[in-house]
Amino acid sequence: MVFLKPEDKNLQRTLFSTYIRAENSALGLKRAQLMYPLQERIPAEVAPIYAFMLLKNKAFDKAKDFLTNENTLSKEDKFLFLGTSNALNHDWEDALVYYNKVATDQKPIVANYREITELALQQKYKSPALATGLSILIPGAGKVYTRDWKDGLVALLFVGTTAWQAHRGFSRSGTKSVRGWIFASVSTAFYIGNIFGSHKSAKFYNQRLNEHSQREIERIFYTNF
Repeated sequence: MVFLKPEDKNLQRTLFSTYIRAENSALGLKRAQLMYPLQERIPAEVAPIYAFMLLKNKAFDKAKDFLTNENTLSKEDKFLFLGTSNALNHDWEDALVYYNKVATDQKPIVANYREITELALQQKYKSPALATGLSILIPGAGKVYTRDWKDGLVALLFVGTTAWQAHRGFSRSGTKSVRGWIFASVSTAFYIGNIFGSHKSAKFYNQRLNEHSQREIERIFYTNF
């Protein structure tokens, strides 16, 4: 029907809405890009759905480019989409900037977006650099800092025990001690691994916080579209 009536923009909107209801927005996005190879030619009736499908498929760069140059969406819709694009990409500061540009009387739902974004900005994130530094000073301290208590304790005990065994070996036989070199190698390898692990642990901790806020944004965005 769409090809028989290419001038019917509402029919095109219905087509892409069907893809969304069928939870197949990826296929809908591909279809839209075939129909509109130039984004600026997307009709006003389809523009909101196209922006939705871009965000649903995490095409954030394309969404930003489209929304920045799109002239048919209302100012409130455009800012709401741009804010959500930033929020889903964990760019909370820019997301709040856009959400604050949306008039609450025009889009009451924006109050929920702002609340979640402000809470995300207030989260106490862990510093990967600090976690690394703590593990350099005290094995396992970086993991404890990121609340990975079990791994932190294991790292401290393992590095401490193997380092002590290496010390015993060198104390008895000097630098020719096979036992000393074996334990020293194991201890050093685990010590270095724990340093890198603490850095990753901090990033993973922050990612979990971001993903919690992201899921809340997605819940509101997808259920109220």
